[in-house]
Amino acid sequence: MYKTFVIFFLMGLVLTPQAQKLRGRVLIDKEKKIYLDKTEITVNQWFEYYTDIKSRYSEQTAQYSLSVPDTALFRQIYGFSFFGYLDSTEIPTVKKERKILQKKVATLPMSCFTHRQAMAFCQWLTQKVNKELKSQKKTYQLTFSLPTVADYQNAFSRAKITQNVPLSPCVKGSKIMGLTDNVSEYSSDFQQIICGVENKTIKTTSSTAQPIGFRCKIQLTEE
Repeated sequence: MYKTFVIFFLMGLVLTPQAQKLRGRVLIDKEKKIYLDKTEITVNQWFEYYTDIKSRYSEQTAQYSLSVPDTALFRQIYGFSFFGYLDSTEIPTVKKERKILQKKVATLPMSCFTHRQAMAFCQWLTQKVNKELKSQKKTYQLTFSLPTVADYQNAFSRAKITQNVPLSPCVKGSKIMGLTDNVSEYSSDFQQIICGVENKTIKTTSSTAQPIGFRCKIQLTEE
């Protein structure tokens, strides 16, 4: 399953002397070649991460533990158990109904994890994507990480202003979405959680009371 996710990040990757384009991302710093995800990481994307980790590491390892969110909180927010997303009596046994439920949940922003877990996701994705790039004999690398507060501020002019409630589906568009609403987001500083915009300035908080998600910053490096 994970390879589908990795290939999604690579599809539409175009490099020319004039511009660098990454599908699903917006260039926020042309000089430094820094991009930002258009939306938060979704539940479905996190499960692809979890599925890959589970296939390669035992449940006693740190890698596996970091891929499993707060299961009690997950059940409270999403309505069923974390492990039930893939196969459980909590999900309708009728194949059609299960697909409808999974499709609905798949586009919701992922929440119920720690700052450290978000960083582990970024490290995993960096390794997976660059392994694929190397197999394709590409001459550049992509590094995924949590954006800084400055990155968020720089991205504001490239964002669409919306007013959706927390845990709304991640809607794709030509601009960065969800920067002013939906879930709060982890930045690279765990004490500065992005919680909206006021007077065109990014707001931060140290409170973890609201559902918190994240999106990736992507650094492109040419060899």
